[in-house]
Amino acid sequence: MKDSDEPMFLTPHHINQLPSTPEFVFINCCFLGRINPYAEEYSANRFKLAANIGTQLIENGVKAVIVAGWEVDDSAALAFAEIFYEKMLAGYNFGEAVLAARQHVYNKFSYSNTWGAFQCYGQQHYSFELKRGGNWQERTYHIAQEAENDLDNLLSKTEVAFYDSEDLLNELQSISKAIDEAKFTHAEMRQKEAQAYMELNDYETSTTLYDKLFQNENARFDVTALENYQNMAVNKEVSRYLKDATDTVSIIEKIDSSINNLYYLLQIWETGHRLALLGSAFKRKGFVLASDKKNEKDKIAALEASAHYYRQAFEKTGTSYTYSNWIIQEAFIVKAKQQKWGQDVTRHAKRYKLPTLAQIEKQLVEMEKINTDNDYEQVYWDITETIDIALCRYILKPSEKSFQDLAKKLKHIWALAGSKNKQQKQVINLRILAHYASFAGMNSIEKKLNGFVTEL
Repeated sequence: MKDSDEPMFLTPHHINQLPSTPEFVFINCCFLGRINPYAEEYSANRFKLAANIGTQLIENGVKAVIVAGWEVDDSAALAFAEIFYEKMLAGYNFGEAVLAARQHVYNKFSYSNTWGAFQCYGQQHYSFELKRGGNWQERTYHIAQEAENDLDNLLSKTEVAFYDSEDLLNELQSISKAIDEAKFTHAEMRQKEAQAYMELNDYETSTTLYDKLFQNENARFDVTALENYQNMAVNKEVSRYLKDATDTVSIIEKIDSSINNLYYLLQIWETGHRLALLGSAFKRKGFVLASDKKNEKDKIAALEASAHYYRQAFEKTGTSYTYSNWIIQEAFIVKAKQQKWGQDVTRHAKRYKLPTLAQIEKQLVEMEKINTDNDYEQVYWDITETIDIALCRYILKPSEKSFQDLAKKLKHIWALAGSKNKQQKQVINLRILAHYASFAGMNSIEKKLNGFVTEL
């Protein structure tokens, strides 16, 4: 507030104009000591303003936020901040530090409600990066839960663009060293450790950890470990192919092995996620197959299988990710086989009618609205569904306008969220789509996507 009676506010609009995004924000406000009509109105609505500011900061990419919901007592607010930062600098996570600060203020300043004034938003397991002499601090774990908390925190860091991938990998290696020294074998913890290495594209270490996990007689791991393992195995082979394309026979064999394992999981229960994993696996198998007369039939068969499973996944989940991937695969097949939208087709021994272009656009518009309404999602791959829609539109109707819309959305999301490793996976996907565009004779799309990949 200004010294005059006219109030001055910090609003979500101002927050949205920040030139850069910090990872943590603490907005405090001390007791004003005076009353006027503006101040009374401000105080009555301040908790709403705090909520709006907190939400805007999170949308901008901030990982953790504290905002005072009403005027606070000076001494109590100072004590809250001191305890909070003391705990954060000691290595506690966001949720633990907030709890300690609230308990301290509640006990010491019983005359004030300041302990409850601070509204907290963001990731519970967020913590400050604490380095000693350029190296990650030495860790010592007494119970497995400590290691699990650190792994949860690191996995949260892979969801945002702020952290350097090498730093995250070094941090993970220090966690793994402490886990080994503590001789922990808890399946749930080892699963998170393997997942973390997978997220950071260290497929070799992740594979070793998953193998040990699956061999453990105490099989208390989540079934998602089996799904992640097969997905990682396929991505691992694609990475190997991109480095050296001479041994495609071995690469195809290993991708086929993962596809067969996914079939086994599908026999247990058919889920949208497993169907989408099959769609992704077949898409990558087709990418590895050479674009020559000898492999043309197998390449189209892989595309058709990919389209079939993405379509089935969409019928289960209704997500824009599965829909966009289904339609994109169909676009390449329609072009390669000189088919038409709206006609009856056979894909992977299944007969169905393709949607028309008008029906596709209507579906994309509906999905855009759903994604906008659910804009609070913080999971990276959920956020990127807007990119899937833009990519689908560009493949269907390539133009400079649709390409620039895709490029703008991708760069905007990359500035806010997702580790470099997650971004690299999207780059590889663009390379795969550029390859299929070339195979289907869509040369302008192939040239544009490859140019964009080079720029990224």
